Amino acid sequence: MLTALDGRLSFKMLNDSAEATARNTTLIGLILFGAYLLNYVFTALGVPHTLNQLVSQLPLPPLAIMLLIIGFYLALGTFMEGFSMMITTVPVIFPVVTALGYDPIWFGVIVVMLVEIVLISPPTARCSTCCRACARTAGPSPTSSPACCPSCSSTSSPSGC
Repeated sequence: MLTALDGRLSFKMLNDSAEATARNTTLIGLILFGAYLLNYVFTALGVPHTLNQLVSQLPLPPLAIMLLIIGFYLALGTFMEGFSMMITTVPVIFPVVTALGYDPIWFGVIVVMLVEIVLISPPTARCSTCCRACARTAGPSPTSSPACCPSCSSTSSPSGC
């Protein structure tokens, strides 16, 4: 809307925007489809039930098992995007957590917090890279992608962001 008011809106810009939106929506749909297919196969093979039995036989207290699950999420977050990580792991881990006696809402809050921690921690630190790029006064960081923070790639503002 601001671009139209500024007089910079063109059909090519609108078309490029629609193409990027369609591409991103398709990618999200493919991620969801793959995750649901994987979860269906896991459930058909009985992985959640087997994992639940295995964890219940461990001689560890529930807190130690929860700390192992938290460590698993932190390690998994170093090479997997947060949304994909949640979609693929929660259906398998959730029965284990509820069998340990933890509240499902509490577990959901913990998973969301872990995903946010992973987004700001190394080695990928996706959110930190965007924030650093937008905070610079001399323009965007050469290591960050303009797709990550589109306003950083703007050359019309004096600071680049």
